[in-house]
Amino acid sequence: MIAGPHESLPPAQRTATAPEDAGEPLVSEVVVSFPFGSAMLTAAARASIDAAATGDGIRRIDIRGRTDNVGPPAANDLLARQRAAAVAQYLRARHPHLAGAEVKVDGRGVCCYATENDTPEGRARNRRVEIAFWRVRSDL
Repeated sequence: MIAGPHESLPPAQRTATAPEDAGEPLVSEVVVSFPFGSAMLTAAARASIDAAATGDGIRRIDIRGRTDNVGPPAANDLLARQRAAAVAQYLRARHPHLAGAEVKVDGRGVCCYATENDTPEGRARNRRVEIAFWRVRSDL
């Protein structure tokens, strides 16, 4: 699982924590952005997901949808869930090798900002989905 706002940090400083059934190393993580008010994956988002979803032995995928703070909280919560669902649907359709992986989908709009919402750039960075891919440890 990805904890806290992290994509503004270099990869070495990002915070990822293992799933509840610990012992699973993080394979890759990616953050994809969305246009304002949209849950449609862009070509750049699809390419980022494709690059991160490679590898064997992935047993869990955590997907967390987020929004900026523009609009009513209920609408942002719905949009965050729609963004996360769009990523999950894309992974199922495009990456059949992940069919056996457990997929955890979460979306919250008024939560977990990557940065402040006081500029257009900041709000754009908050319109995102965080995806973490976990693998079974080979030494278990």
